[in-house]
Amino acid sequence: MPTFPSTIRPRLWPLFVSALTLLAPPAAAAEFEVLNAHPEGCNVMVSGQIRDGDRDRLAQVIPRSDDLFDHTGSPITLCLNSPGGSLLEGLEIAAYLRGTGIRSHVAADHNCLSACALAFLGGTQFSVEDGLIPNRGRSIHARAVLGFHRPQLDTSSRQFSDALIHSAFDTAVRATALIFASLDDLRITRKFALSFFDVEDGGFYYIDTGFRVHELGVDVTGLGPLPARIPDETVRRICQTTYPDINPARYADGYGVFQFQKDWTIDLPTGDGTVQTTAYVVLTTGEGTLSYDACLLKWDANDAIGYPPPLSVQYLPDMGSDLGNYSNPQPPSADHLRSMAEKDPWAWQGLPPVLASPPDSPLAHLAGPASNLTFNRDPGHACAPLVAGYKVAYVTAFSNLRASPGFDKPVVLEVPKGTRVLPVDHSLSATVVLSDACSQTCNPAKAGYLAPDLSDRVRQCSFTNMIWWLVRTPEGVTGWMSRRFLTAAP
Repeated sequence: MPTFPSTIRPRLWPLFVSALTLLAPPAAAAEFEVLNAHPEGCNVMVSGQIRDGDRDRLAQVIPRSDDLFDHTGSPITLCLNSPGGSLLEGLEIAAYLRGTGIRSHVAADHNCLSACALAFLGGTQFSVEDGLIPNRGRSIHARAVLGFHRPQLDTSSRQFSDALIHSAFDTAVRATALIFASLDDLRITRKFALSFFDVEDGGFYYIDTGFRVHELGVDVTGLGPLPARIPDETVRRICQTTYPDINPARYADGYGVFQFQKDWTIDLPTGDGTVQTTAYVVLTTGEGTLSYDACLLKWDANDAIGYPPPLSVQYLPDMGSDLGNYSNPQPPSADHLRSMAEKDPWAWQGLPPVLASPPDSPLAHLAGPASNLTFNRDPGHACAPLVAGYKVAYVTAFSNLRASPGFDKPVVLEVPKGTRVLPVDHSLSATVVLSDACSQTCNPAKAGYLAPDLSDRVRQCSFTNMIWWLVRTPEGVTGWMSRRFLTAAP
């Protein structure tokens, strides 16, 4: 749980609940539902009004593991669908997500507002880099609604004394101070917090455009394909945001050693009809020399998910000098840019695909079809197939497609390694589990909570060939294959 200043918390809690919860119409506490399989990878769904004690109820459904390294591989995802409630309880939930390594997500056509949005900010995914590092692990579907607002009082339905109203107002002010004191824990900037505090009472600061998604630091799922052509201005924006050193604004004061002179965007044809590459080149001068830095943007217009990333960027600093002269500077050629990029093919850095859209593009307009709902990763906590597609892996040459689940069943087809196959159904109805113990593991909803070692147990069931999926090959042949020989390939 978060640590509140001792001078604030004892008085803040009851008054705040009175001001922001009891003044509103009564509502039931949030419900936490454990899911066996969900098209967007949700392991637990929280629905309804957030009330006092919901953080403790969440801890019962998703117990904290003694070994947090258990959550570095495939973290549990908490999906939120709530109109709000107690802001303080929302902060408590956010602290639990961050301390436990639980991702947060808002699924398609669901809403997460007010206190729910604050809880959402705690979404975390651990990584191991000289220790356990908590990284942002929060995402929304392009058709989800995520909205923030400042603390508000609703006195429309009852009459209250002036003293109580003043106390509630004082509490709201103290709660505001608490939010701004928690910016680092919530992983938001002061500028972002001021943005939603600036919205008038009753209004929300919705995360509904590409710019606001980038401002908050959140992934977007359910996107349609990337555009065939990214406008030059968008290329500039992406490069200047990713690599501030090549932003002309950096040289605007005129007092540095280097001065900005000119910039260009240059297409690098690849001969591939889907993969596009454009370079943003910046020319600076200093100490009698022309210096060129470049940012290369590459994207796949066929898809908005997958690996390698559909949108990626590479930085080429100090890639050339004295190309042309002061009076007539020339940009580097496309061939030169391409050859420089090929020297370090591992330098490409993946970017959120939503950045390829204009900053004010509504997310809802960027969403793909309903069939694109599947999450862009394999959560690992469900035995059912959850991503759009899989490919044959972990074999030398091929895996057998069989008429029924089990290695003793007739072989229908030998499917070569690397072949992409599609699950017939993204649910447990297209899954057969061959042991009672694994059947229990694959049905956490029956237990009502997620055991800390659930991911390990699912992996063990997969490794021992207890989980079989009904899949379809590119030729349209349908059959059963062991989950062990399939890896996510959205």
